[in-house]
This record gives sequence, structure tokens and C-alpha cells, in this order.
Amino acid sequence: MRRAVHRSLLALFAALGITLASSTAANAHYVYYADLVWSNADSSRCVMNRSETSHGSTGGGYFRGDSMSQAELSAIPSDCILPWERNSGWLAEGFIIYKWYVDAQGDGSWLICDRTDQWYFNTEPASTMRITSTAPAGGACGSGYYASATSPA
Repeated sequence: MRRAVHRSLLALFAALGITLASSTAANAHYVYYADLVWSNADSSRCVMNRSETSHGSTGGGYFRGDSMSQAELSAIPSDCILPWERNSGWLAEGFIIYKWYVDAQGDGSWLICDRTDQWYFNTEPASTMRITSTAPAGGACGSGYYASATSPA
């Protein structure tokens, strides 16, 4: 469990760094970070986590979190070999939305803009679970740069 939490924190900081480095309009339409959370010894079964932030087509952007227990090679290269259907309640996802704020002295930092109010769990057997949130045209907390971090429970 401690290893999974440690990996999730590493994923958070990497996603924030990727978003910060790639969040101008001239760059990619969306940015994401994915990481292996757990796998068995031969990598035939695993759990992956993915966080995505985009400016979206509405101008406000969207935030997405995925928890997967299968290889989804179209979205994430993975060492997982087999699809692994998980029972109801075994996949969980929640996310935090960050906004880049700059103070009067010109110093910037990532501050929490919004977050899911709970963990969301799969309600039927599945190997993939996704949650999304769409921001209004002006952005979730006004115009600016955004990042999201997701974590499996």
C-alpha cells in the first residue's frame, strides 16, 4: 500500500510538471500522465492510473481520470498482458484540479481550485473506469493554466 501511495505522489508531481511545461496554446491540445500503480510478478495483471487536462472544445477545458486493470495501448503503452475484470467497488478514482496563481511579487504556485467530493467506484464488474469534469467557458477558477492529479483509492 505504501508503494502505491508513493507512486501516486510521484505521478502527481510529474503530471504537474508536464502540464506546467506544456500549457501554452501553441502546444498540445491535451496533456496527460500515466503510471503503473501495481503489477504481479510476470506483468500479466496490473492496475494503471492516468490523469489528463485539456483546454477542450468549449474553451473552459476538461479534466479526466482513468483507473485501468488492462492494457489500453491506444492511450497508454503498458506492460500489462491480460485484461483483468475487477469486481464492483474494486476500481476507484478521484481527482484534484490545480490552477497556477501568480502573486503581486510575481511568484507563482499551484493551488487547489476544485476537487471531487468523494471517491467514485465502479458499480459493475469492469477493467476500466473513467471520471470527467468539464469547466465552464471561463475556466473552472477563471482563465489561466490548469493541472489535474488523479489517484486510485
